[in-house]
Parts: sequence; C-alpha cells; structure tokens
Amino acid sequence: VDLCGPSAPRMVGVAHEGAVVHRSGSGAWTPVYASPNLAVMSISFLLPDSNAAVVWRGPRKNALIEQFLTDTDWEGDTGGIDYLIIDTPPGTSDEH
Repeated sequence: VDLCGPSAPRMVGVAHEGAVVHRSGSGAWTPVYASPNLAVMSISFLLPDSNAAVVWRGPRKNALIEQFLTDTDWEGDTGGIDYLIIDTPPGTSDEH
C-alpha cells in the first residue's frame, strides 16, 4: 500500500499508464498485480497523472488508509495475503 505517491509501484515495476485500479463486481478495488503473489495498491493508480504524488494529512489520509484496507479485494486468486507493507513518508505523517 502506497499512500503518497508512485514509489511502491516504481519499486515493483508497475508504474506505467496501463496500471490502474478497477472496481470489482462487489464494488471492491482490485489491486495491480506485479506478479501472481504480489499485489500493489497506490494512490498513484487513482490519480490522473501516475507520476504525481499527494501529501494528505488528518481525516482525509486516515479515510484513505481505511479504504485501502477494507475496500480492496486482497483475496484475489491467491486466497489472501501473508504480509501487508504500507509505504508512508518517514516522520511526516500523523498516522504512524
């Protein structure tokens, strides 16, 4: 999960214009898969410019975290995730 910008998609090789998040039939977001067992969810997939970054604070950022955790289909075809890594900028965020 990448809350501020395209760093996580860049690290795993899915930072390109074709990498977009879709809504499933149930209304959940479908993350972008870098490989069959590596799913990525980034704010950059939801912005018009995939290279843009955002700096949100307070209630807006907390709501995004909640959406990424609860409104994303982390089950996929693998039956769930073993690890969840959240990328936030060091020392600048109040959600730590």
